Amino acid sequence: EIERLKERYTTLFEQDSIFYKKHPLKISFNSPTYRLRLEQFKTRLETEKASKRLRPYFRGIMILEPGKNN
Repeated sequence: EIERLKERYTTLFEQDSIFYKKHPLKISFNSPTYRLRLEQFKTRLETEKASKRLRPYFRGIMILEPGKNN
């Protein structure tokens, strides 16, 4: 499932080279959960804009505070 979601992200956003290169997708694992992560947002506002953009494609999207709930 995680690989399918990663491929979906790549397919949707690699055409938007600025967003895609600036926010590469990372896979993390914290037993028993895999997470796809976008990092390197400078502000909360930038993070919320990206979340709004991605939500139609990824319903389970969450914003986590740095260093919390990791």
